[in-house]
Amino acid sequence: MPSLKSQAVKLEMSLKSFEANLAFMDSEVDEEREKVVMAGASAYATSAQKHTPPALGKPDIPPEYYETLEMDRTLNRGEKTSGRRVIYNLRNCVRNPESRRFAKQFGKLLRDGFEYVVMMKNRKHRNMYMKPCRTLDEARRAAVEDYRGLMRASWGMSFEAIGKKMPPAFRKYISRRPELLKRKTLSRAQFQKNIMTVTLTNEVIPDKAGFLASTDVNASIAAVRTMDDMMTKFFKKKFDL
Repeated sequence: MPSLKSQAVKLEMSLKSFEANLAFMDSEVDEEREKVVMAGASAYATSAQKHTPPALGKPDIPPEYYETLEMDRTLNRGEKTSGRRVIYNLRNCVRNPESRRFAKQFGKLLRDGFEYVVMMKNRKHRNMYMKPCRTLDEARRAAVEDYRGLMRASWGMSFEAIGKKMPPAFRKYISRRPELLKRKTLSRAQFQKNIMTVTLTNEVIPDKAGFLASTDVNASIAAVRTMDDMMTKFFKKKFDL
């Protein structure tokens, strides 16, 4: 059964729970064992990314998460941004009564020669901060999140290391943000053929992240179902069961 352990989020997948069935296997079946465990690893990674932020529980990151909001007023408390970075027009915001709580801060930025701010998350401290910009072009460049989807993508960017194609979900993330490949070392895949074990490591996710338990449960179910289905079909064909 897959399990997560160590400080890095890690999956170790083997077929130990299927040893009773696998005892009947010959050399032809050994080849099938490798296909089964690889398919299980792919199913695990694909399900794990689905149950990893952003857009937790969705099979893909929605298109709006790659967009930018341009606002003439500040957002109200509780107003959703769908994970987007927000560009504020300082001059218009200062004139808007809805932005009163930031009027003093925005006014100072205007006097310092800035016309826009981009509101974004601080990756290290997980809070929000403002990046002042002098032009709209500068603000729009700052609002593009080069590594959007890194937490999800790091479940499956390294399948080539074990001689397998990257699953489709991860190829899609990279096609949207090629810069993700610059962080590929945060995603590792290893295959130990002698014990038929695949280990996937995602170093982007903190080991105490609250969603991890649910991620593991859902991904493990997907992996076991995939492996069971492949083995059932193989035994039926091989032994006419």
